[in-house]
Amino acid sequence: MEFQTKQDVIDVLSPELTTAEAELYLPVAEANYTERIKDTDTAKKATEKCQGVCDDDGDTLRALAEMQAKASAELTELRSTLRTELYANRETCDVEGISSVLHLKTNAVEFIDSAYDYLLTVKAPADHILLLDALANQASAEFSEMSAAANLSRVKTIAALGPVIALEGANVGFIGAATETLREHAKMLAKKVEVARNASRDARSSYDRQQSARKSRGIITSANVAK
Repeated sequence: MEFQTKQDVIDVLSPELTTAEAELYLPVAEANYTERIKDTDTAKKATEKCQGVCDDDGDTLRALAEMQAKASAELTELRSTLRTELYANRETCDVEGISSVLHLKTNAVEFIDSAYDYLLTVKAPADHILLLDALANQASAEFSEMSAAANLSRVKTIAALGPVIALEGANVGFIGAATETLREHAKMLAKKVEVARNASRDARSSYDRQQSARKSRGIITSANVAK
């Protein structure tokens, strides 16, 4: 028997695998397991990176909320001050001058509101979807690693049982406790992969609906959210 690809780890692993085949296949199974470990490590790093972005989004939202509250309070106070100045100097007041000052502060508040709305309704949800995708990829990588570990354990078992198989014949069957434990763990991880993928899919569908609804309303400010 010849083994051409790493996928053979899954394809040929069965009770019919002979000792000779197991011994021949062992280096391939070991290499496959090593690659799956690397894949899992890469997936975990990608998840950590996405989590960092999401954490930063939360920090930025809180900072913008504080900026918005401060700028809004300053705008309210400035309006009151400028009105008082206008009333007191109605004959000589530089209306254009004071209105330009008010205009600058109003623009600042509107800019903060716009940035807050974009982060809250567009960027942060999109980043969260990327995190869910990364978690799904990580779960898939962990499942593949565990499957490879189970396959490797099975190959090692068959190779080690060469004398027993030679004595009892080709129909002897044996699955070690370690292999069975790894297989059960792999089954649990397979379910985890399905859950993670469903969560990512549902989040993306919800995001698409929210973006459609966003077009029909105004921006969201920190003051709106606080209500």
